[in-house]
Amino acid sequence: MNATLVPSLSSPISLQTTETTNTSENTTLGIYVTTILVVIIVITILGNGLVCLAFYRQPHIRGVSYYPILSLALADILSGISAMPAYIAKKHIAGGVEEGITCDVFRFTYFFSMYASILSVTVVSLERFIAIKMPIWHRVLLTKRKMVTALMLSWLDATLVSMLPFVWQRGDIDELCTYRPSKEWSMMVILLNVCFPFVIMFACHFYTVYFAIQITRAKHRARTTGTTVNAIRRNTSVRNSDENKQAILAKRERDLTCTMAIVLGAFILCWAPSTFYYFLRMVCPQCYRPSFKQVEPVFNAVVKLLTFLNSCLNPIIHCLLNKHFREAIYLSVLKKSKARKRKFKESIRINRFDEKKETSAAL
Repeated sequence: MNATLVPSLSSPISLQTTETTNTSENTTLGIYVTTILVVIIVITILGNGLVCLAFYRQPHIRGVSYYPILSLALADILSGISAMPAYIAKKHIAGGVEEGITCDVFRFTYFFSMYASILSVTVVSLERFIAIKMPIWHRVLLTKRKMVTALMLSWLDATLVSMLPFVWQRGDIDELCTYRPSKEWSMMVILLNVCFPFVIMFACHFYTVYFAIQITRAKHRARTTGTTVNAIRRNTSVRNSDENKQAILAKRERDLTCTMAIVLGAFILCWAPSTFYYFLRMVCPQCYRPSFKQVEPVFNAVVKLLTFLNSCLNPIIHCLLNKHFREAIYLSVLKKSKARKRKFKESIRINRFDEKKETSAAL
C-alpha cells in the first residue's frame, strides 16, 4: 500500500517554511524599529545638543542645580550617537565577524550610556531632595566642586562596570558576542547600579510630590484665611527688595523641582519595564511560558525603544515646563542679530518684573 506523503512539522519542507516566515517577520520588525529609532535619534541629538548649547552660552543656568541636567544630556547624546545606531546595525547584520563586533559595540555603549543616565538622574534626585528638605544648607552642602566630583564618580562607575565584562567576565571564545557577563555579575550590577538607584529616585520623587501637595494646600489656606505663609517668618511689616529676591529665587527652585519631578517620573516609566523584564529573566526564566517565544522579539524591541525614547523626552520636558530653560535655549539659537536679542531680553525683563509684582502682592 502506497503511503501518502504529507509534510509533517518536522519535515525539511515545514522547517524551511517556518524559517522563511521567521526571517520575513524579523525583517519587517527590523524596518519598523529602524524607522522609529531614526526619529528618536534625530530628536535626541538635536534636543540634548540645544541643552548643552544653552548651558554653554547662558550663564544664568550654570548653577550647581543644572550640572546633573548637563550630565544627563551628555549621556543621552552618547546614546543617540553610539548605542542607538549600533542597535540598528545589530538588527540588520547577521553572521560573520561583523555581527560579533556590532554586538559588542552595542552592548558596551548601551550599558555605558544607561548607567551614566541612571546615576545622573540619581544625583538630580538627591540634589532636589536636599534643596527641598534642607534649603538653608543646600548651597553649603552642594558646592560646585562637590557636584562635579559626584558626577565624575558616576561616569567613572559607568565606565568600569561597562568595561569589566570584556576583561573579567568574558564570554566563550566560540561565541560571536564576547560581551557576555555571567549571571551572578549581571544580577549584582542590576541590583547596585539599577535597582538601588531606582529606590533612591522613587523615595526622592515621592517626597517631592508630597512637598508640592503640602505647598499647594498651604497656599490655598493662606488665600482663604487672608494670611500668607511668609507672614509667619516676618517680624516686621516692612517689605524690602531682599524679600522679593528671595521669593523669586524660591519660585525658580519650585519650577525646577516640578520639572525634575516629571523628568524622574518619565525616566522610571521608560526604564522600569526593561529592568524588571531582564532581571526576572535571569532569576526566574521558567516564569515565562513557552508561548512567550513567539512574541519575545517584539517585546524585546518595545522595551528597548522605551529606554531609547527617554533620551529624547528630557529636553522636551525642560522646554515645555521650565521657562528659564526655555528662554536660555531660545537665546542660544537666535541668530547674531543684536536687535532680536535685545528685543527678546527686554520681554524677559518685563516678564520678570511682572513676577516681582505678583510676588510682592502675595507677600
